[in-house]
This record gives sequence, C-alpha cells and structure tokens, in this order.
Amino acid sequence: MNISSTSPVSLSRPTSPASAPPASVKPAKPAAASSAPQKSDQTAAKNYQQADFNPVQGALPSSRTTTFYVNGIRTPENKAEEARDVISDNLGTPVELLYNPTEGLLQDGVEAWKNLSGLNTNISQQVQTRFQAVLDKGENLQIFAHSQGSAITSDALRNIAANYKAAGKSEAEVEAIMGRINVVGFGGFADYESFPEGVEVSLQRNKGDHIPQLATASLAVGNAFEAAVASPKDGKKWMNFGKAVVGGIGTVGKTVVKNGAQAVGSAFENRSEFKKAFQSEQINMKQLEAYFAKICATVESDHTVVVCDQRGKAIDGYIKNYFEEKAA
Repeated sequence: MNISSTSPVSLSRPTSPASAPPASVKPAKPAAASSAPQKSDQTAAKNYQQADFNPVQGALPSSRTTTFYVNGIRTPENKAEEARDVISDNLGTPVELLYNPTEGLLQDGVEAWKNLSGLNTNISQQVQTRFQAVLDKGENLQIFAHSQGSAITSDALRNIAANYKAAGKSEAEVEAIMGRINVVGFGGFADYESFPEGVEVSLQRNKGDHIPQLATASLAVGNAFEAAVASPKDGKKWMNFGKAVVGGIGTVGKTVVKNGAQAVGSAFENRSEFKKAFQSEQINMKQLEAYFAKICATVESDHTVVVCDQRGKAIDGYIKNYFEEKAA
C-alpha cells in the first residue's frame, strides 16, 4: 500500500467546519498476526465492488490508499492515538487519526444523534473535507471507526455522494467512486443503510454492546415514521411505525433494563458527587460530568475499542479481536 505521508504529522484543532480535523499519522510497523480465539460477533459485510479488499493485507488492486481512524464519544486524544497505533501496527501501514474531540457525555451524545439522523455537525463536515480530498485525487479510502466515529463517517460519506451527484455525476459514477471506500466499524452507532451505495461496510458488533442495537432500532423507527408522515392517511404505514417502535423496544429492552438497573445503583452510590455540582450558585458542569462518568464506568457494555498493556500491546477490545479473527 502506498501512503502519501510516512512521517508523523500533527495539525492544530480546526476553527471552522470547512477545515480538516486534528490529524496525526502513525509511522508503519511490520504487521503482527495472532491466533488467539475469536470473541466478537461479526456481522456479514455489505459488499459491492470491493469484494477482493482485505484490510489486514492493506491492499487495493493497483491503487493508492489512505487509511484513517475516527474515534467515538468521550475519548481523550491520547486514547484515540493508542487505538490508531494498534490499527497501524496490525496493518503495517501508517494510519491517520481524525480526532473527534470530546465535549462531555451529554454534548457528545447529542452530536452522535445528529450524525445518525443526517444533521451535519462540525466534526462530520471536517471529516468530509478530508475524505473528499483523498477521493478527488483518485485514491482509495480505508476507514476504521469506533462508536460515534461510524456515525460521523456515514454522515460525511452521504454528503460526499450528494456533492458528486449535485456536480452532475450519474448514479453509476457516484457508486463507482463510493466503491473505492472500505469502512470497518467497531461497535458503530450506525447501520448498513447509513452508508451510500457502493461503500464496502463491515460492522463489528459484540453481543453485549447496546450502542449498535440502539442505532439499528432508532433508524427503523425513524424510517417508519417518515413513511407514515409522507402518507398520513395510510393506516398500514402507521401500523408499521407502531411495530417498529415495539420492535425497537424489544431489541434494546434487555440491555436497557440491565444497564438501567446498574446506572440507578451507581447514581445512588455516587449521590454525594451529584450534590457537589449544585453547591454553588452556578451548576458545576465539570463536577456533573464527573458524576455521569462514574455512572458510565459502572454500566457493563462490551463497547471497548481497545485495551492495551503498559507496552502498548492490545490485550482486549474490538480492534484486537477484529485482527485476530482476520488472521485466523
């Protein structure tokens, strides 16, 4: 694989949506293989024109490829870099981090819902600019994304496809361009339908991870509601909407009940932290965020992207399991 840059690059945080997001490139190391047992539940890839694409080998036939990693919510930059480094080490090629800055649990959560719903955000527009620059040069895109990173990626790619169509390209031409893109989502807050036609998508989903379940259920409800609103006199479509709501509740119900009970218990145990946030005339948002962070740390969800030892070697998480499965 050829990459446009093989030395570390660091860019400052953008000040406008049109600029590229903070990025850094990890120098390549020889690819590592492991024969450890599989852990994650991988769904079938949505294959279009890139059936021969192998992310582990890091190659697309006779074409230059740029590889990116987009992190999820509430991820410190050093942890995003750690995940990027593990991907780069397994691929044996440089990987550019498009860092999704955290603004706290509540703000990040709202932003993720906007990305899933197709409402543009600063980070999705910034990522879109970087992706489109690569595609416009005739290169291929290889994208790894975790959690909200998958929603950001799908939002950016939908906008890119729309831009090409607005510029006069035919459906076939746009799909051919999208066919130069491969996306691997780790516990992604997105579903296959979130991505434009032509993109090769592989969504890694652990059975205990409620984030992908929530995304799938939300999209089903949203689609059914749009169809019902478009034909308000069609009773069947309103019935389908009701079924989607019930189905969505069933999809995430068990996880929500389990995690909800854990969250309530943690909220009660850490109630003193909650009170501290309201001891002054103004709400202490940092203290409130710390309170919610403790609750989230208590809730069990198999959503971790990677866990590394002191030497930086992956010992658990989506990325480790993905590459082990590919190497098996």
